Amino acid sequence: MEKLQNSDNTYYKLSDRVYDSPINEKTFSVNFKSNSKQNFKVQASRVDKGNGFQAMAVSPIGKDGKVDNDTVYFAYAGTNPKEPADLGTDVQLGLSGISNKQVETNPKKV
Repeated sequence: MEKLQNSDNTYYKLSDRVYDSPINEKTFSVNFKSNSKQNFKVQASRVDKGNGFQAMAVSPIGKDGKVDNDTVYFAYAGTNPKEPADLGTDVQLGLSGISNKQVETNPKKV
């Protein structure tokens, strides 16, 4: 398995993957510059349509097919300009300092 722990490229590739990852996807592959491919298992994912939050927790899968449950990466998507809820939340956050109004992040209340 490629040394993943301290690689900025690993975090970049995983964060990029959050934007495309269907919610029911269980595994996926990432191709690296060194022409190596790493498979990951999606341990958990979250897409919140109320505020645009997207994230997933993944673990690498070894060449033997076993999931390395001791290694977990948390990947978050930033602002997605194609997601209205995401843009709306960003505007609210930007204006919260001016209006002194707390932005609600509890999905049950949004």
